[in-house]
Amino acid sequence: MRARLSLAYAGISYEHREILLKDRPEALYHLSAKGTVPVLQLTDQTVIDESMAVMKWALQKNDPDHWYTNRIDEQDALILRNDGEFKERLDRYKYHVRFPKESYETYQENISEILSEYDLVLSSSSYLLGGQVSLADMALFPFIRQ
Repeated sequence: MRARLSLAYAGISYEHREILLKDRPEALYHLSAKGTVPVLQLTDQTVIDESMAVMKWALQKNDPDHWYTNRIDEQDALILRNDGEFKERLDRYKYHVRFPKESYETYQENISEILSEYDLVLSSSSYLLGGQVSLADMALFPFIRQ
């Protein structure tokens, strides 16, 4: 979702292919040994296989609303926390059966702590870092909606 969001925002055309993660095609592994999505192959055959790398590449090409021109260190810190601590908590909450060490309620409380922090910031600001949408907002959105 992140990659598609940034590519659309930047006005970059691409060929979209849906992949069934339970039945990944060999072609995916030929592009990226990891076999994970997203994978973006550029016209020069360069392959970008991380969603944040796709987002930043797209914004380098076209960033009309300046999503990634201000407060870059703060944005990167928010994204890093999201992709680390928040995602770990989210996975334990969503897939609590796989993580029997704690109760479902404990995992729910753990993720609620971070969501409450975001809620507090957003109670006085339209976006996570002020009055203007940023890359951090767009990078975190797909995880928050889950």
